[in-house]
Order: sequence, then structure tokens, then C-alpha cells
Amino acid sequence: MNSIISLDTLLVKTYETQGLGIIEYGSNANGYYAKYAEGTMMQWGHKVYFVANQSVYLYTNSGEGHVHSLGLGSGSYPTPFLTGTVPIFTARVSASGSGGYWYGQGSDAQYTNSVFNGYLWSYAPSQVGAPIGLDWIAIGRWIA
Repeated sequence: MNSIISLDTLLVKTYETQGLGIIEYGSNANGYYAKYAEGTMMQWGHKVYFVANQSVYLYTNSGEGHVHSLGLGSGSYPTPFLTGTVPIFTARVSASGSGGYWYGQGSDAQYTNSVFNGYLWSYAPSQVGAPIGLDWIAIGRWIA
């Protein structure tokens, strides 16, 4: 008699036999994390910041202007990555129904194994004090 195995079951069994399974999963006010048996850790979360100021940029080649809203963002990971390492970090910005972008602040020193810092730019002409959302993910090591 043939038995049917779900894709989820197959993937879990494959990860277990390869030593790649999630061995710890948790969350706190800073976000979520998953630790994998082979040493990789993924962390993710959502934060809300508020517009600190607005800047108007004039595109010289077209004469058109555009308003950008700017906010300084920083945060702590739910749990630290391996000491002496810096994870790969990326984020998506949203404000007032429009997109935006995140860029790192200054130097590598602004990203550590426990914190991230950067700027959030929104394409929407949001008022000072308006919320800007940041969905982020970081991937790094929890053991060598």
C-alpha cells in the first residue's frame, strides 16, 4: 500500500536528515527569530517610525520636483547574532500607501550583531509626525 507524504513533512524530514532544521524559534517586542542547526539565524520584524522632516528635491534635467519624507530608524534584533559578525540586512519601507526605501547610516559600525541604524525615505509627501513602516529581515550566524 502506498502512503502519501505531504510536502511539509518531506521538507522537515529532509532538513532533519541534513541537519538543517530549525532548532529554536522565538519572538519578543523586537521581532522574530529562527535558529537553524547548522548555525544560520534569520530574524525579521516590523517597526513603525515617524517622519522627522521633509525635503524637496528638484530634478534639474526635467524641472520637476519631488517631496521626500525622511525618518531616522534604528532597532535591536530580537536576539544577538554571533559576536564579531554582522548580518545581512534588508528592509521594505511603506508610508501613506506609497513606497519608499531604507539606506544604511554612515558605515559598517552602524550595523552590529545586535542593532541596525539607517534612514527611511518615503515617496509620499507625508506630514512631519506621520508614520513610516519598516518591514525588515536579517540573516547571519548564531554559532561559528
